[in-house]
Amino acid sequence: MMKSIKKFFAVTAVAATVFATTPATTAHAVGLNELFSKADAALKTVKSVDLKGNLTVAFDQNGTKVNFANVNFETELDLENVQGEGKVEIASQLSPSAQKQAFQLKDDTLATQTGDKDWTKADYSAQRNQFKTAIQNAMKEAYKDLTPEQEATLGQYFEIKEDGEDYVYALKQGIDGKKFYEDNKETFERVKEQALKQSEANGQTVSDQQKATYDKLFSADTMEKFFASNPKVEIRYNKSTFLVSKVTLDVNLKPADFLPAQSAQGAPGNIAVQANLEASDYNQPIELENH
Repeated sequence: MMKSIKKFFAVTAVAATVFATTPATTAHAVGLNELFSKADAALKTVKSVDLKGNLTVAFDQNGTKVNFANVNFETELDLENVQGEGKVEIASQLSPSAQKQAFQLKDDTLATQTGDKDWTKADYSAQRNQFKTAIQNAMKEAYKDLTPEQEATLGQYFEIKEDGEDYVYALKQGIDGKKFYEDNKETFERVKEQALKQSEANGQTVSDQQKATYDKLFSADTMEKFFASNPKVEIRYNKSTFLVSKVTLDVNLKPADFLPAQSAQGAPGNIAVQANLEASDYNQPIELENH
């Protein structure tokens, strides 16, 4: 349980960095490189943030919908000092009761609680320093100048809209998956090669089936089927601050479209993933309770 809480804090810390560093985009004709400069300036002001989100995963098995997981979380993070607290609730149709967990990272101590049990504490100084270094490095490397070609390519797949106080940066619908693959073929090949090398470096024997899985996953046919499902990826930015206010993901996948026939045997017919993350109260004081 302690291990899962540590992983959760790592994920939320990275999520906070992503909220602050994903490039902002305006609804008028402004180049991405110019916007990177504005977002970079905004990023340098971020010292704390509140995150709230949910993730649902459901699958269709032999015509029956199963709610595999429903995760809700909220957390306050002090990025400057790498401290924070939050809570998570995980419910599943496959489990008789929801699991509730809470955590607090204060100074060098990680306190955790499962359900209504007593809080437990552990030294977290080494990991905390690692988080701090990782966050600092991520902020330094968040913005890279784009070549005109990269900027043009990005514009083929994303559109910018206005909605109230937000600029909405969204994945376009009706994307040609095969063209997307061809435009990014070198990247896909590099990712596939790195994944296989990493498996071998970990002492794992890469089987022919694993290689076939990677070949199917990183292919023009798979990209075509993925975009044909009209995935929704949407990032909202506050118009005045250039900071992210919300990220939305809605994807429906058929494992048989992405896996070789042998690997897809017994897999669900369809998997639906929905995620929403909201960021608010940037740079507001965070008061941590004593546990």
